[in-house]
Amino acid sequence: MLSAAARSPKQRGISGLDERVARLEAYERWRQPVCIDYAAIVGPERWSQYRALLDTAVAHLSEAQKVALELQTIINAGLVKQDIRSSASKSGAELPPIIGGIEGK
Repeated sequence: MLSAAARSPKQRGISGLDERVARLEAYERWRQPVCIDYAAIVGPERWSQYRALLDTAVAHLSEAQKVALELQTIINAGLVKQDIRSSASKSGAELPPIIGGIEGK
């Protein structure tokens, strides 16, 4: 947080860094971390099954994000093409934000 790295909070001028650092330090002093060997508790085979399922879920979420970004582009272009957003704003109708929450993208 306090480094000279280009995107560090200090270099970006984020306010209240001293307070944030103090809170993090207080949290670190709160309690010693405990390492839990889940594989030893549930068994290595069952833990391995869980990890494989977790990896699959993350891969599916990553693929879904790619598709969502493609759909966002297609839908936003369709809305602009149909001029739905500008005609709705002229009539006073309220529309939800364009997918992704960023107008004009």
